[in-house]
Amino acid sequence: MIYKINDMFYSLKGEGQWTGTPMFFVRLSGCNLKCSFCDTEHLFNQPMSVQEIMSEIVSFPTNRVVITGGEPLIHDLRPLLCALQEEHYFVHLETNGTLPYSNPGLLSWVTVSPKSAISTMDPFIIEEADEIKFLCGIPDWREYIENFIEEFQPEGKLWLMPLAKNIQEGDRSQGDLIWDNVNEAIDFCKQHPSFSLCMQMHKILNIK
Repeated sequence: MIYKINDMFYSLKGEGQWTGTPMFFVRLSGCNLKCSFCDTEHLFNQPMSVQEIMSEIVSFPTNRVVITGGEPLIHDLRPLLCALQEEHYFVHLETNGTLPYSNPGLLSWVTVSPKSAISTMDPFIIEEADEIKFLCGIPDWREYIENFIEEFQPEGKLWLMPLAKNIQEGDRSQGDLIWDNVNEAIDFCKQHPSFSLCMQMHKILNIK
């Protein structure tokens, strides 16, 4: 199995429940969505085998691996997940939640970041999600969250993340914040205490 790798690196988790935890990141190229605010350059990719990927991972002192994208579920992840399981890694998946979720027994933590129409979301992966990260700043985000909660009644941890600048508006890796979104997210969380504020620590602190 050959995977299209956008980037691989060892760093601290910058978002969500595991913020600050050292992990190895495998960023796969390609996505089934075309979000204008995406911070991944999908055109770049390097073909790598499972063996080549694993040889990179094992050289770093962590037992946690994040598989992200893009949208990782457009790829057949099973060969990579099985190799990681054999080496006793805890595997974190980050997905937009629109595609079938076929390897639940091989994953340790599932993060869903919904960005598309509620009708496109896969109910099973929402049910299985350990955390769900919504974006503050996309069109009609408050209504979207309200309808999402009503439709799925998710049990995972709920986060609200202020949308930062996209690639065209600035380098999001450098922590370019839109303060209106930050302040609105803070107010929303105070009004809805089931939500917690999610800031992108790695971008704010320029951690790589």
